[in-house]
Amino acid sequence: MRLRAKTFSTRKRIFRQCAIVPEFGPAYNRPARESLARLIWRKSTMLFLLLGILVTVVVGAICFYLIDRFVRDGRLGNLLKLLVVLLCLISILQRLLPALGINWL
Repeated sequence: MRLRAKTFSTRKRIFRQCAIVPEFGPAYNRPARESLARLIWRKSTMLFLLLGILVTVVVGAICFYLIDRFVRDGRLGNLLKLLVVLLCLISILQRLLPALGINWL
C-alpha cells in the first residue's frame, strides 16, 4: 500500500519522488532527480531571459528619451529613434531565439 501525501508544488512532488525506495534501489530514483534539475534549470533560464529583455527595453527607452530631448533636427531624430528600435529588436531576438530552440540562424 502506498501512502499519498498532499503536495502543492511541483518541487515538493519531485522531492517526494526522489526518496530512496529500498526495494528498487537508488537507480529507480534517477529520473526524478534529473527532472528536478531540469525544472530548476528551466526556471533560472527563463528568469535570466526575462531579465535580459527587460534591461534591453529599459536601455532602449532611455536612449529614445534622450534622442527625443536633445536632438533638434527632426529627420536625424527619427533616424536615430529607428536605429534604437531596430537594435533593441535585434538584441531581444538574439536572446529569445536560442531559448525557443532556433539556433541555426
